[in-house]
This record gives sequence, structure tokens and C-alpha cells, in this order.
Amino acid sequence: MKIIFIIGFLGLLCLGFSQISTIKVAPIVEPINYAPYDSTRNFLGKDVGQYVGQVLYLKGKSEALRKYGYEGFVVDYRIDDLINYSNVYKGNKVECRYNSDYNELAGKYFSVIAVLKHPKTLSDSYLYSDYYYLELEEQSSKDKLFFKYNSKYEWSFPFVVVGFFEKQKTELVGERFIFCNKLIDDVYDIYTGSKITKVPYQEWTCTDFTIEERYFSLGLVVKNSLGESIHVSVGSVTNSNLSSRSGYNVKEFRHYSKKFGDDNWKSIVEGIVRVGFTEEMVKMAWGEPKSINHSSYGDQWVYESQYLYFEGGILRSFN
Repeated sequence: MKIIFIIGFLGLLCLGFSQISTIKVAPIVEPINYAPYDSTRNFLGKDVGQYVGQVLYLKGKSEALRKYGYEGFVVDYRIDDLINYSNVYKGNKVECRYNSDYNELAGKYFSVIAVLKHPKTLSDSYLYSDYYYLELEEQSSKDKLFFKYNSKYEWSFPFVVVGFFEKQKTELVGERFIFCNKLIDDVYDIYTGSKITKVPYQEWTCTDFTIEERYFSLGLVVKNSLGESIHVSVGSVTNSNLSSRSGYNVKEFRHYSKKFGDDNWKSIVEGIVRVGFTEEMVKMAWGEPKSINHSSYGDQWVYESQYLYFEGGILRSFN
């Protein structure tokens, strides 16, 4: 009887505890941004939906890379394009089995019909949330195909958006620029192949906006008073992060030169900081810090292996 009572008591005790349960949580799926395309950016990152309705031009590649063709073009986006050769659009059967043939695609125009999330996004958002597929129509053949789009890496986007190209050409041709020493050490005339020695702080006028045919980079053709012409990347004069630029339009250059003083401004454009710089000047020279540590006596700005110390918004010391 006593044993039965104990067993019954233990049974009631167990029933007094709730059973541990789990609940399945749906993965977070970011909505696709279908806002109208404003033609100010060629690579849109996560704003990939803005490509819908746009026309894309597929850039060429340098001669050494042509044998590898193009990566990411498939017939059916629902099939794993990495392991199914038959799904590769215009596959290169000789040099690179899982890429599209260079000669079949280079210089083609594609209309963007739709943007689709990677089919594995729901099952594994950690690995696939940055991937989308652009549904395309090749304009000359009317072929339907898909391009695997990585929203994190601009270098993986092989296209030039026609709307972006046209807007930049309209705005940049005729504009005058001044370049600093960050351009490159060796600069050559694109028409004669002759080395140009006096690039920094000259005025250059944009005569064209185009794709050069050595590395197929998009940029400006600029000409100086001596008739020399060079090709510079579009980002070198349009990037909103001034610390990453090597060129400035003349009006902008003179504005900052007057605001900060000639010597300080030239230090800024060369990526040099000095004690006495304001926070604005440091950001223009080095960009945003990785982190900022606040204290009662001032702030510590942390860059890659560099520490800057500010008091009252003025740079007092750095290592």
C-alpha cells in the first residue's frame, strides 16, 4: 500500500511539470525591392529588384580570361548549375565545362524580365540569402535564361546597365577633373601608348564615357591641355566615399582646397592625415573608422592597425 502511494505521488509530481516543447521558426526572407531604377548605380546589391525592365550589356574579358567563358548563366534556375552541365546556357565544352562560351555571349544585350530568390533560400538562408536569379531574354535570339546574381560582390556582376551608361555619359562628358597621385604610378596615353609623366593636379576634360578594350573596365576618357588621353574608372571620380577616389571635378576640388587650405587638401586627397585635422578631414582622407571608443577626455578612432585620438573634434595624436 505504501509503495502504491509513493508511485502515485511520483506520478502526480511528474504531471505537475510542463513537457519541454520546440517550435519551428520560419526563416527570415527579405522582400525584393522593386523601386524604380534611377540609373545612378550599375551594381545594386540587395536592391536587385530595380533591374526589372532594364537592359544589360555583357562586357567582354581580357584575352587571357576568354577561354574560361562566363559563369552563372543557366537554362533553369531550379537546377543546381554547379553539377549539371546540360543546364549551362551556351556551355563551353572544351575549356571550362561548367561555364558559358565566351564567343557566344560577349557583347550581347539582355532584358531583365524578373528577379527570383535562389530556390534554396528558404531551406538554407545562411548560405543562399545573398543569391538571386535574374530572368533574362537575350535580345537578338529571344532566348530565355537565368543569371545567378551575388548581391555581395560587385566584381561578380559582368554587366553594364544601359540606363546607367547613358546617364553617366550625359553627365560626365565635358566635365573637368583634377587627379591626385593615387591614380596609378604608370599612366599611358590610350591612343599612342606613350607614358604620361605629369598626371597629378592637372586639369583633364572628359571626352568620352566608354569601355576600354584591354581589361574591359567601364570609365572615362579624359584629355589634358597637351592632347594626352587616359582612361580612368568611373568609381575613381564618382564614388561617394571620397577617400577611395583619385579624381575630383574642378569645382569640387577648388571648394575643398579653399575650405581646408591647399596643403591640407592635398594631404587629404593623398590619404595623409595630420595632427590638427578635424573629424571631417580625417574621414575624407581615410574613410569611416572601424570603430569609435568614447572617453571623458576624447575619442579614439580605430582603423586597420591605426589609432587616432581626438579632443573636441580635433585630431591630437595617432600612432
